[in-house]
Amino acid sequence: MQEIIASGAIELEDTQGSVTLASVTQPHVLFVCAGSGFAQANSILSSAIYLAHPARRALLWCADSPNGFYARELLGTLRPSMATHLVADPRRDPSNAAMRWLRHQASRTSSSDVILCGGPAFVYAVTDLLKAAGLADRQMHSDVYAYAPR
Repeated sequence: MQEIIASGAIELEDTQGSVTLASVTQPHVLFVCAGSGFAQANSILSSAIYLAHPARRALLWCADSPNGFYARELLGTLRPSMATHLVADPRRDPSNAAMRWLRHQASRTSSSDVILCGGPAFVYAVTDLLKAAGLADRQMHSDVYAYAPR
């Protein structure tokens, strides 16, 4: 930080993400995020609300504990425009409560786009689960696919 202050200049770049509201082509969109992945989901959700995007929206936010839902007040402003599911479970395996919820809901996602926000391990675990449930690659969107390909 001292170097930035001493140089007197800060160089900024455009965001590098490739997942945007324009990615959504289905009548429903499910945002699945883990931890701080909510920041990206919030950005897209806020745009959808502002632009009155016609897709019906739902959010699944996963965290290791209830304290991981760091933006509850902000979430409260988004809730009227979508179904919201918060799942706190520290397990990082298929028995995780959020993964069980997704398996249960997978049949309802056939007419949905799914935007995955979170770390690569989480995104690929959810991708594999949704693919096994019949979702097509074109229905799943994540920046992880670009910066951490398998």
